[in-house]
Amino acid sequence: EKTFPEFSSEMFKGYIKPYAEVIFDFLIQDISISNINLKKKIEKKFNDVPVLFLTESETRYLSSWLNIFRDDYGFLEFEPRSIKRKLNYNPFTLNSEDEFLSNITKHTKSTEYIEKFENLIKNGEI
Repeated sequence: EKTFPEFSSEMFKGYIKPYAEVIFDFLIQDISISNINLKKKIEKKFNDVPVLFLTESETRYLSSWLNIFRDDYGFLEFEPRSIKRKLNYNPFTLNSEDEFLSNITKHTKSTEYIEKFENLIKNGEI
């Protein structure tokens, strides 16, 4: 059985990392870039072609990725529908897996939901 940070790290390495690399390339340059400008820059990088799971469906995918970065990993902090973002940590500049796990633990918003779920199971409600 894996902890949430361990599971999240595996998901990041196995699936999310390539998408995050593309997005972070532009976020590091301008943390408060609008989603529409982020979409335009990503498409420009790829010869003005929509990028599967990134720039399709206008900015819906990008918004979802940014929410994952905020809620699950805690890379960023921002209010819904706001471009005023704060970078908590950059997953690409960490020195070790332990540092990555520690940052996920510290910054994830999942903890309260996991605790509620575990209490439901413990109390036989699920």
